[in-house]
Amino acid sequence: MNYNALVAYKKKYGHCLVPQGFSENPILGNWVFSQRVAYKELRKSIGNGKTVIEWSSRMIKARFEKLNELGFVWDVKEDSWEMNYNALVAYEKKYGHCLVPKKNKALGGWVDKQRGMYKKFHEGGPKKEWALKAEGRIKKLNKVEFVWKLKRGRRSG
Repeated sequence: MNYNALVAYKKKYGHCLVPQGFSENPILGNWVFSQRVAYKELRKSIGNGKTVIEWSSRMIKARFEKLNELGFVWDVKEDSWEMNYNALVAYEKKYGHCLVPKKNKALGGWVDKQRGMYKKFHEGGPKKEWALKAEGRIKKLNKVEFVWKLKRGRRSG
């Protein structure tokens, strides 16, 4: 029932990012959220050496595969980071640099956040979540010649 509602949502909106407080169908929003929670539990269980049988009651393989086929986003924050990174790559291809002006609020804000997290990472105090992914993200951003530190007096925007 909820899966079919998700299929209909995707057909209407083009994605599976149902907000938890989705007013048209609050049950669907909560169900989508619970699938992500179950997935996180699954990953944690496997990381702790548990077998598939121990987590199968929460997230059966068939459901997982069906949701994957639908294009379900398991990690919304990671998906958002990748979308912004792809937007930066497109920006760099168009303009030849990664100095996104502040007037480009969405991408410019994301670029500033990456610089701030990079600084915290090198000072030893980033948010745990970013620190775990930092090395891979830094490598990806370096591929597009990301400017980590702006010269004094130079502002992107």
